[in-house]
Amino acid sequence: MATHSSPNFLSFREKSSARRARRIVAAFLVLSAVLTSAYTALSLYIATQLVYAPQQPLYATPALFGMQFHRITFPSREDHVLLRGWFIPGVLPGGHLTAQRTIIMVHGDRTNRADQGAGLLKLSVAFAQHGFAVLAFDMRGAGESPPAPLSLGYFEQRDVLGAADFLRSGQLPYPELGRPRVIAGWGVSLGAVTLLLAAAKEPAI
Repeated sequence: MATHSSPNFLSFREKSSARRARRIVAAFLVLSAVLTSAYTALSLYIATQLVYAPQQPLYATPALFGMQFHRITFPSREDHVLLRGWFIPGVLPGGHLTAQRTIIMVHGDRTNRADQGAGLLKLSVAFAQHGFAVLAFDMRGAGESPPAPLSLGYFEQRDVLGAADFLRSGQLPYPELGRPRVIAGWGVSLGAVTLLLAAAKEPAI
């Protein structure tokens, strides 16, 4: 004897299947949204850690080596980020000070103007002891200068250009020594790249 499902029973089964399908789709969409949000948050965190590196404190100043120096501030060129650094006058035979030949010291990424690993402070002192004045400063996002994202030299070159502007027209801490006749540069790692980018735009370097 043949049996037949009633239309009402089939309709009930179809509705139940449709509800289950909707619940599965809704759960999948919620899970996708959660995973997407988590991925986005993680990506932003990693990107922030890469471009906003923790700023390292200065381990010492030129005074550690018995050198005269002045703390200075000057703006970067174009965007006027206020940068901090030191001006160390050169020492001539007999102890006379000079600023006639000045070297702009440019540190690498994730360091600062005292960079102990690269011996940057000791090198600055050695230059000064051999008659070269030194302008050592923290690029944006480093040391005592304002936080900023790392741009691999694109924006940092403005900091070097600001240092050159300061030497040519800023208020120097030793006015009796006059302005530099020669401006040179010394860069380490990213600092070397940044210095080259700046020198291509500034004939004074």
